[in-house]
Amino acid sequence: MTTISFTAKTCIVCRAEHEYTEIDSTMVFGSPDLDSRPPEMMRSTIFAWVQCCPACGYCAEDVSKAPKQAKVIVKSTQYQAQLADPAMPELANHFFMPGDDS
Repeated sequence: MTTISFTAKTCIVCRAEHEYTEIDSTMVFGSPDLDSRPPEMMRSTIFAWVQCCPACGYCAEDVSKAPKQAKVIVKSTQYQAQLADPAMPELANHFFMPGDDS
């Protein structure tokens, strides 16, 4: 069984406070998919692996923490353009870093 909770956090980049989903616990049964996604039940928690601030777009495992260069990256034209790119699904975009060719 998977359990989740909702926690208010302040974005380290823009200081906006929002509620984020956190995974308290989950189980894994079986093998990963060929595309490397984990087996169920963990696969169904992918939506909560990365938190994305709705105010500035900062995406991280925990929006209340960031490396020093995060503010510069989030405010960059390239980062904001990637977040707004309609060709990329929203959830995938949260995992994607502009300039990342992987």
